[in-house]
Amino acid sequence: MIDRVFAYGTLLIPAVLQAVTGKILVSTAATLPGYGRYTLRGRVYPGIVQAAHRSVDGLVYHGVNRHCLALLDAFEGDEYRRIRVLVKASGGKRIPAYTYVIRPRYSRLLMKQDWGLEEFVKKDLKLYLQRLTFRV
Repeated sequence: MIDRVFAYGTLLIPAVLQAVTGKILVSTAATLPGYGRYTLRGRVYPGIVQAAHRSVDGLVYHGVNRHCLALLDAFEGDEYRRIRVLVKASGGKRIPAYTYVIRPRYSRLLMKQDWGLEEFVKKDLKLYLQRLTFRV
């Protein structure tokens, strides 16, 4: 079983990861080639789908156990499907990890604009964490 998860959206923020899993995990920067990250209509979080000539920057979390993976699966919900990908870590080394992609039936939510972490942090993080803490 793979013990790594590639995060590209709200889970890039340690407080969000900790609210979901109860843990702070070791992470390293990585890039997922062949995918694009987009804003989802009516949501403050992004989704990724395959996209030629695109790539998504993010973090790979290491040491993700089965319990954490189950919590992440529940957090991501029905809109996403967990898949195995190869991410490019520092130094160009490709390593396997899980990530969450938008299910085809939700692709209608994808907008053409890229999702930005900085904008999310500025505009939505505080309320997002409050709602997340209440939900978990």
